[in-house]
Amino acid sequence: MDSAGNTGGYSSINVGTSGAVYISYYDDTNDNLMYAVNPTHTAVTGAASGAGTSGATLTGTSNATGLETTAFFQYGASSGSYTGTSSTQSVSGTSDTALSIALTGLSAGTTYYYRLANQHYTNLVYGSEASFTTTSGPVAEPTRAPETFTVTSTNPSDGAAGVAVTTTVSATFSLLVNGSTVTTDTFTLSDGSSLVSGAVSTNGATVTFAPSSGLAHSTTYTATLTTGIKAANYAGTQMTSNYSWSFTTIAATPTPTATPIVTPTPTPAQSPTATPTPPEYCKLYGFVQEYESNDPIGSVSVSLRRLGTETERTKESDRYGFFKFEDLEVNRYLLKSEKELYRRIKKMLKVEEGEVRKSVRLRMRRLDTNATPTAEPTATPLPTRTAAPSPVPTITPTPATTPTAPGQTPTPSPANTGMVFGYVTDSEGAPIGSVKVRIRKLRSDEEYETTSSDADGFYEFTNLKAGKHMLKAKKSSYRRHWEIINLREGETQMVDIVMK
Repeated sequence: MDSAGNTGGYSSINVGTSGAVYISYYDDTNDNLMYAVNPTHTAVTGAASGAGTSGATLTGTSNATGLETTAFFQYGASSGSYTGTSSTQSVSGTSDTALSIALTGLSAGTTYYYRLANQHYTNLVYGSEASFTTTSGPVAEPTRAPETFTVTSTNPSDGAAGVAVTTTVSATFSLLVNGSTVTTDTFTLSDGSSLVSGAVSTNGATVTFAPSSGLAHSTTYTATLTTGIKAANYAGTQMTSNYSWSFTTIAATPTPTATPIVTPTPTPAQSPTATPTPPEYCKLYGFVQEYESNDPIGSVSVSLRRLGTETERTKESDRYGFFKFEDLEVNRYLLKSEKELYRRIKKMLKVEEGEVRKSVRLRMRRLDTNATPTAEPTATPLPTRTAAPSPVPTITPTPATTPTAPGQTPTPSPANTGMVFGYVTDSEGAPIGSVKVRIRKLRSDEEYETTSSDADGFYEFTNLKAGKHMLKAKKSSYRRHWEIINLREGETQMVDIVMK
């Protein structure tokens, strides 16, 4: 009798290839051939969770339909190819049973494909295929190449001649320098027979040796940096060997010997010979500008001749109109400027005793080929800095195109580094010495360069890169001063600081 109450006969039992049992019988009541099968258990593949570098947890749902069933997962690294089998879990009853089985020993960063399987005797049922990906392992940090510690530049340069006897000696390294390792033992200066006494200092990657007194004229000096100098890094990197370079100082200008004076006594006697006084040296800074617009004029030939001599020095103004002469002794000089399409300028200058620097501005008129010739304009000097200097207005020239005569070759661009100098004064115009002045390029990793104003209030920074710079000044009893300077390639700016 079947579930509907119908009676029958001629029953038979068969087992299918999947393991399912099939019963057939003849329904006498309805005159039909009927079939009866055992319930088929189900397997539903779920999602993976907790995927790590070597494992994951697989889930699913199984219904044993009242039969004892074993559930497990098949998995592999290729879709449809299952090379691994998880642990098993027994399932019974007629309701859906949630499964959760963990996999271990997997490879990192790999996609795995899996499915749920239910086994009842020989009857095996599979769920659909799903996949998950294990996480990647930590990426090995690349091995850093060891840092090298070398000298990239020196001042004066190796083999330089005519170097001022008032110069300081410096070198710049490829890395920041540990200042505690820079001493007069690791940074020396020798004249070939003995070491020069002096003091050393460190500013970022640059080390400087300042002689205690002026160097001798016409003398070759050798500077040496030893391997005792170390970089300011964790490894304390050193040079592989000592580094040396040489330069020769400028020749001395002969100082006349005093004429002996004979006294009117029976025994003639000569007055003692005057002791030569070391000559004072002065620097001359200048700008060449258009007479009407004050725009800078580049490639101007500027010459300077000491009166009473035939020797003439010549400089060429840069594209910002700037020029500089050094090592000027106390005397009178003739300054001239010439450039095609402009009227020439001549000016007399005098270097006074104790004067260490002068400033001048040369304003040149363009030639008017159609006009009647007129008298040449004279140069307008900037105020001369003496023991009590007056404030000098800041000159920040704007680059302008300098006309080029037909057939004339344009002057090549200057070096990329620039210069900032000026005077520090109070609101009355009196110079202020020992003011700490600092400068740093904005939006860079560079450290502040630091100097102090001298007794005349003068300060100077060289080898500055183009860009915006922060300029600061401070001294006790005065308000701090700061301003932003926009320095172009190769430009020299004169920036005076007034402190209140």
